[in-house]
Amino acid sequence: MDQERLREEYLRVTHRMGKLRMTSAAALLTEVTQLELLALERLSDTSRNDSPSKGMYVSTLARNLRVSPPAVSRMLRGMEGKGLITRTVDEANRRNTYILLTEKGKAVRERSVGQMEEFFKHVFIAMGEDDALQFLKLWNRYVDLMEAELSRILKGEREC
Repeated sequence: MDQERLREEYLRVTHRMGKLRMTSAAALLTEVTQLELLALERLSDTSRNDSPSKGMYVSTLARNLRVSPPAVSRMLRGMEGKGLITRTVDEANRRNTYILLTEKGKAVRERSVGQMEEFFKHVFIAMGEDDALQFLKLWNRYVDLMEAELSRILKGEREC
């Protein structure tokens, strides 16, 4: 396959994946958005800590999600309205706010993760173990090569 056909096929497949990702998230996640689920996951990681936790700062969550603080604040208002989280002002520095999962937030997270896991389980069963492993191996190699190439560009070793 020549470079032009490879490029066209790559664009076609990535476009399909983008459409599928948006459609599948909306179909599978009935209680939260995809971004809200990612936030629930990050907050769950914090609450699993063995020591008592005050929660996670809004700024830390924004950084983890790679979303602007104002966008995260809007999302958190919605999540608070759904009863998924609580927000508490840091007494030591009133400019900071802690976020904690509620019991409802934990339950919604568990159900949503379960829905996603069930979906992917069926996809990989249909694909077959050997093909699934080969696909993941190639995908990891592809990402490694992309990271290396991007690193060379950012270091000025190669122009884009």
